[in-house]
Amino acid sequence: MLVVATASPGTFEDKDCDRLAAYAKTRGVDLEFHQLGKDIFRIAKERRMDITPDNILDVDHEKLDLLRSIVLERIEKKLYKKEGDRRRIDVLRTHAKFLWNDVPR
Repeated sequence: MLVVATASPGTFEDKDCDRLAAYAKTRGVDLEFHQLGKDIFRIAKERRMDITPDNILDVDHEKLDLLRSIVLERIEKKLYKKEGDRRRIDVLRTHAKFLWNDVPR
């Protein structure tokens, strides 16, 4: 199963994901979190692109679309990998809105 989780930046942190994954494991479910933003920064660094959390909203849209596509293709290859009898749920974490020039978008 694929779940898309959206939230404003800073409202759903890694520690929250870890806590949910630990709880799910006690219920026989493996939760796998995929963080679109972190993966975009990692791939940008691999490609020697100067993209940071401070300038991400000013990046050329075509470059950002390319990075997003690469990330989603890599995530797609990992989806639905079942190990043994355990159920697995993949959660794609992304932001629903951003603050850009002090304006929510």
